[in-house]
Amino acid sequence: MTLFLIAWRNLGAKPLQSLLTIAVVATALTMTIVVLLLASGLQNGLTRATEPFDLIVGAKGSPNQLVLNTVFLQDIPVGNIEYDLVGELRANPLVASAIPIGFGDNYRGYRIAGTEAGLFAHRLKPGAPPWIGLAAGRAFSAPYEAVLGAKTARETGLKVGDQFASSHGVTAGGDTHGDEKFTVVGIMRPVGGPYDQVILVSLDSLWDIHAHHTTKKRRQNTDMRTTATVMRRRKRPGTATTPGRP
Repeated sequence: MTLFLIAWRNLGAKPLQSLLTIAVVATALTMTIVVLLLASGLQNGLTRATEPFDLIVGAKGSPNQLVLNTVFLQDIPVGNIEYDLVGELRANPLVASAIPIGFGDNYRGYRIAGTEAGLFAHRLKPGAPPWIGLAAGRAFSAPYEAVLGAKTARETGLKVGDQFASSHGVTAGGDTHGDEKFTVVGIMRPVGGPYDQVILVSLDSLWDIHAHHTTKKRRQNTDMRTTATVMRRRKRPGTATTPGRP
């Protein structure tokens, strides 16, 4: 009599116990596979989200908050840094590029990020296509022009040519800047990360819309600030902070 027959008769002699054993083993194997798949998916998602950001420079504070706000569009922005620092970073021979990003407003809960046209030329590595591609329209080239992330456009229903008014703060429900409206000029292709749900505008737009409403004058250079600066360099990725300035 073979071992297989012995095992088979043992299963048949105690069917309920055998079924419970099989169910427990199958459940354990299934849970292991699910956990491994979730962990792999989470790791791949984090890699895709952080890959465009070699190094982030921001005001002195929590590095975790700086990363959450700039990379994942979560948490509240850290303190601002003066725009002059961007020029200093660009002049550094170790820096390949430095792109400012500023936050502070939203539209229906979708964060508005003020930046510069250089973001549309930002590449994950030399020779790769630009990180941000356009599915429709064009990149902004003037104040109060906006480019929507793929998810933002899909869930808000906005399309090229539409206009909207931003609200103060990073969550829905803030005071609306009704005097000035943004015009949608482009819609991004999906990037597979948090920036699918962003609204990109020029930094000039954010500076102007937060200028004193009675004078309507653009801010002076000494008052131009940004939340963070995304850098590319040849050293390993990381974050850096600079002392906050009043």
